[in-house]
Amino acid sequence: VGSAQVPTGNYTMIRFDVSSAVATIGGVNSTLTVPSGAVKVPLRFQVSSGKTTTIVLDVTADSTNISASGNLRPVVTVRSVSGPA
Repeated sequence: VGSAQVPTGNYTMIRFDVSSAVATIGGVNSTLTVPSGAVKVPLRFQVSSGKTTTIVLDVTADSTNISASGNLRPVVTVRSVSGPA
């Protein structure tokens, strides 16, 4: 979904800022809220100058929470981290 150039270094988290979210349930759109405005994924990875680090994440919605409160609390699983290569 995305890529970014970041400074060389060791990292312990990826953070996604979420400005808006909409769920379609039964053909009806509902505006959702991310309570903190961000999704934080703790993981350790390294970035080296001139090399590529690849991180694959699986992001799914907690549908129970969406239907009960209108809050989006995604479940994020780290599938793989490779690099720097």
